[in-house]
Amino acid sequence: MLEEQLEGSRKRCESIFALENEILKHKTEINNLQLERESERVRADELMLENYNLQMSAKTSLSESRNLSQEIEALRGSRGETRSKFGNHDSYGFVFF
Repeated sequence: MLEEQLEGSRKRCESIFALENEILKHKTEINNLQLERESERVRADELMLENYNLQMSAKTSLSESRNLSQEIEALRGSRGETRSKFGNHDSYGFVFF
């Protein structure tokens, strides 16, 4: 009877050791996943900042493009006024037919 109790205790100890090893394995896995999640969060923040900077750059480029288009149209308009005021001359003074 004592030997049966001893054998039962040994099996429980083996089971406890196996379970403790699994717990340690899972804790390590949880820690690794938390580190990976934090790394992904930092990467997402970096990508959001890069996206914001690209959007601002695109808006700036679009604004500059609009301003240049307006300047071109203004120059074209002033060249047309020069022709009407001075006959068949362009804004550079060349005669055209």
